[in-house]
Amino acid sequence: MKDEKFLIFKIDDKDIALDLSEVNIIEHYIKPVIVESESKTLIGYIKARGNTLPLFSLRKKFDLDESEANEETKLLTIQYEEFTVAFKVDSVDEIIDARLYEVYDAPSVLINEENRYLKGIIHKEGRILLLFHHDMLLTDKEKEEGIKVLKKLQEEEKKEQIKDQQKDQQKEKVIQQKKEQKKGTKKENKTKGKK
Repeated sequence: MKDEKFLIFKIDDKDIALDLSEVNIIEHYIKPVIVESESKTLIGYIKARGNTLPLFSLRKKFDLDESEANEETKLLTIQYEEFTVAFKVDSVDEIIDARLYEVYDAPSVLINEENRYLKGIIHKEGRILLLFHHDMLLTDKEKEEGIKVLKKLQEEEKKEQIKDQQKDQQKEKVIQQKKEQKKGTKKENKTKGKK
């Protein structure tokens, strides 16, 4: 029977598992640029490996107070259809192998809109781990907020690029004018020299 690999991380005192194949990258904590948002879970955004990613707090998702980041704090980047996001977690513990008989589906009577991300539990070597759906961690509203942040940043970056292009064009114009002035001065000097 084939083992499946799961990433185990902590939020407060809870051990949580995600299918390892659903996690893009585990990053050391990067201080985010804070943004105002209607979503309580959206902290801001980070720049990681050349990409801008909305950063969400899983502590806030579970109505816990935000904790101060330390050397244990990690970011999990996860790809959604629309974009890639980062989730701030208290720590990453390990990667485990679990057999199918150790993984149990969550009873459907327990699942509602508030905890739709709960996929099941893993019972391994006396430990109980909550297994989450990666694609259910964000609500549609949270996704919209993340996309809104990215669009706003893209617009600001475009404006900056246009400003930079205009500055470059202005510099080029000034350089060209100086060259023409020098040519004009040289011609004048040659004309005066001939007289």
